[in-house]
Amino acid sequence: MNQQQNVAEQQNIQSGSETQPAFRTTIEPRFCETDAFGHIGNTVLPTWFEHARKPIFQEISKSFSKEKWPTIIAHASYDFINQIFIESNVDIDISISHIGNKSFTVHHDAWQNNTKVAEGKTVIVWFDHSDQQTKPIPDEVRQRLQKFVIK
Repeated sequence: MNQQQNVAEQQNIQSGSETQPAFRTTIEPRFCETDAFGHIGNTVLPTWFEHARKPIFQEISKSFSKEKWPTIIAHASYDFINQIFIESNVDIDISISHIGNKSFTVHHDAWQNNTKVAEGKTVIVWFDHSDQQTKPIPDEVRQRLQKFVIK
């Protein structure tokens, strides 16, 4: 089962965490996500990170329809720091690390058993699909996103 919660107002969210994340999503690893060594496979983490961004997506647009969706991903990267196994849930903390004129960057930290197991970042660009061009992030969206910036 996956759970998401706004953790910006909670205290002592993660032992060893440098900053307070905006959101935390708890992922219960599934057997089909493991490889032959019993690790979570390397193709799984980007999907978990995308799922963890859902609260930010909800701040961007109230509709998930393709006709109204205002962003695209320009860059995504992640690094494994420790092995991730099926036996324990994984908490994914997300925050916004940068807001530019036409894009913003989401930072992800994955934790298992109070150990940081992976981190990543995703650059999301404001995009008008009808004319296939980037656009400035609207001021009202920028204001909503600002409260999730890492401090």
